[in-house]
Amino acid sequence: MNHIKQTILFVFFIILLMSIFALPLFADDTITTPTPTQVDYTLVYPGILPDNPLYIFKAIRDGLVRMFISDPKQKATFDLLQADKRLSASIMLQTKKGSEDTIVTTVSKAENYFSFAVGEASVARQQGEEINGLLDQLLNASHKHEQVISDFLQTLSPKEQSALARELERVKEFEKRVTTIRSH
Repeated sequence: MNHIKQTILFVFFIILLMSIFALPLFADDTITTPTPTQVDYTLVYPGILPDNPLYIFKAIRDGLVRMFISDPKQKATFDLLQADKRLSASIMLQTKKGSEDTIVTTVSKAENYFSFAVGEASVARQQGEEINGLLDQLLNASHKHEQVISDFLQTLSPKEQSALARELERVKEFEKRVTTIRSH
């Protein structure tokens, strides 16, 4: 009898995990942020949020996937996707009244991925790959990241605003780097 209870509990746990990881597959895959000056760039659905205990598995998976991408253009595209997911996650965290510290950390991680994307785009350009479409996407994304962070600056506490101001400066710097890559 005890063995049957353990089996049922195990099956229930597996179904629970599968449903958690399957939710992003059935959810609306885009979200937009309502602001007065809307940038025409749509962020993707982030899936599991950083405040979820299972988020660590998503982060590990993303790191492993990134490690196996060798083409710089594909890696830049992947990094931009991860940057957009994390920025989108920060918006959802704010919507559900998540910790301001978690929101700022998530924005920072988004901009780290954005930095990787710009770096990989530069490598792709140096290797002679055609990346004008990717550069356009990076420029549009930088405008959206700038808009979202500016919105956060108006709503978060003064303590968190200084950290976000640094992230805003990073985004402006990314835009300059993308423009420089385009001109070469």
